Amino acid sequence: MPIVELLAQRKSFDPDVQDGSGWTPLMIASSLRDSEDLVELLLQKGADVNMKNFNGQVWIYNSI
Repeated sequence: MPIVELLAQRKSFDPDVQDGSGWTPLMIASSLRDSEDLVELLLQKGADVNMKNFNGQVWIYNSI
């Protein structure tokens, strides 16, 4: 997580950037085990909880 914290400090950090499948960092983080701290960091950095991937899923779908 130290790398993510370092990147999150940059002005150019975008917590809502999407990969080729439309996944955001919040979606990826919520799909990982023991990622509560990472999810919290992304939310603090303004991650949009309503963004959908290309399948129409929001981040909370991956955390269940």
